Amino acid sequence: RNYQQSIEEFSQKLTSLVNLNDIISEFDGVVENTLAPSNVFIFLPRYETGDYEAFGNPKPSTDIRFGSTSGVTVLLSESDQPIVLQKDQPLPSALLVDQSRLALLKPAMIAGLSGSGKLNGFVTIGTPRSSAPNYTYEEIRFVGNLISQLAIAIERAQVIDSLQRELKKLDVLSQVGQAVNFTIQFDDLLELIYAQSSRLIDAANFYIALYDANSDQIYYAFFLEDNDPLDN
Repeated sequence: RNYQQSIEEFSQKLTSLVNLNDIISEFDGVVENTLAPSNVFIFLPRYETGDYEAFGNPKPSTDIRFGSTSGVTVLLSESDQPIVLQKDQPLPSALLVDQSRLALLKPAMIAGLSGSGKLNGFVTIGTPRSSAPNYTYEEIRFVGNLISQLAIAIERAQVIDSLQRELKKLDVLSQVGQAVNFTIQFDDLLELIYAQSSRLIDAANFYIALYDANSDQIYYAFFLEDNDPLDN
């Protein structure tokens, strides 16, 4: 009954949340108050690469990532049930390719965030901090129901984020297009391209290489490393 009440309260709170950080923070709080696991990680696909990286605020304490064709993501794409891992049992064969990464995360459960025909992410839940060696059947069912609610909220937030990103792309193209149509110094144009590109991607390191027909060579017309411009 306590688990059901937690799920209902979690579902109600999600209806008013659209920010990924808020959604994940609420999920972490519910899991901590009910299961008290050793760790929880939520992996979401990175827009630029498609790799699944740990997401959260503050920044998660791991930089482990999983490719879109890793054993974990492929297995979760084929099943909507949590994968339960126990110390006294071998890993499923599909997960052997990710054995070293899973050894660092030490998950007792892995659950996928299924979306409309694709995997929008997944959650790893560590072993209980209590003396219990594994989670009970009721706890596993609870996680499955909780993940179902989380998956809906995550997909909604990702759709909103995608729309905002597309609008930003259009604005970037508009800004650069307007600059090209006016007389502008060459160096200022390169600066503008960098400034607008950094609105869309992490551009701490940014390079613009151009071809010089007279010398038949490619040269760096603009380059910046660690957010500091370098002298030509």
